[in-house]
Amino acid sequence: MADRLLSRLSLRSTELTARIAALVRDAGLAQDLPERAAVLLAEIGVSGVSYAAAKLQLALCFHHAVLDAHNDLTAGIGRLCELTQSGDYAYYVDIAHFMVGLPLPEQAPRARWIDGEERTRERWRNIVIRRRLLLDAAR
Repeated sequence: MADRLLSRLSLRSTELTARIAALVRDAGLAQDLPERAAVLLAEIGVSGVSYAAAKLQLALCFHHAVLDAHNDLTAGIGRLCELTQSGDYAYYVDIAHFMVGLPLPEQAPRARWIDGEERTRERWRNIVIRRRLLLDAAR
């Protein structure tokens, strides 16, 4: 639907966000997701919409969390830290940790969450758990 609604517009940022959302939709399901993400990352580099790279990396972290792929997730969190070291979107690093129940690094700046860190952590962890259960039921 997003593609159809955006088809007549020339909003590169919104188009990239819609494509990242498609990756989130397919997280844990699509075996070609990392390849699709690599193509999209190259397009993001050319487009100049640099903040989209962090959003894409967070989507990849979700995919790796759903698959319980620890090595890929650790590497993804590292890349996410690099992409957000300016402070912009640094809370994405928190979210990546929350998704798999990892403690936050000591030196990391802390985001202030409206419902508190523990409730936010629980919500993100539950999203991953529910996706896993959905995938298990589909198999």
